[in-house]
Amino acid sequence: MKKMFWSNQPPLGLLEGYYYKNEGLFQGNNYGIVEIVTEPKTHDILDVEFTEFASDSYYEPKYAGTNKRLSDYAFFQADNTRTDETLVTVMNGITFLEQQMRDENRVTGDFLTVKGSSTSAPSGFMPLAEKMKDWIREPYENKYFDYDKEMPNGLIGRLQVVTTNDKITEV
Repeated sequence: MKKMFWSNQPPLGLLEGYYYKNEGLFQGNNYGIVEIVTEPKTHDILDVEFTEFASDSYYEPKYAGTNKRLSDYAFFQADNTRTDETLVTVMNGITFLEQQMRDENRVTGDFLTVKGSSTSAPSGFMPLAEKMKDWIREPYENKYFDYDKEMPNGLIGRLQVVTTNDKITEV
């Protein structure tokens, strides 16, 4: 448990940009979503976020069909001896990949990933993100508005709004 950390946090304050999303099934019938926000003028990557839903037939029934990031899945994974060497995939691996893509302003090529405890990064999120490499460099009809604030106890409060052609489509 002491080895768990979130290496990528959403930028605090106001974030505005173009919003891109790609999603699909990957190995093990898990469902992945890649969301990328870019700066409107330079098309630099401002934020990357991955969401993974466990398959409906997941070996631990409690997590079947569940959003791994927004559940207690990371604690379940940390208690599993399989992650003792590789660390916890959702917290230490997936967020680290998000941070690399954002910091290096790219979605293709070689990235450092957690090995041995999960195939989500190399077999799921990296291919989904790679398909977006050209889209994210072009203006888009979807815009993203996000406000993040640090709250007590290390939590971050978020308000996210996506518009399509200037009409709110997601909150």
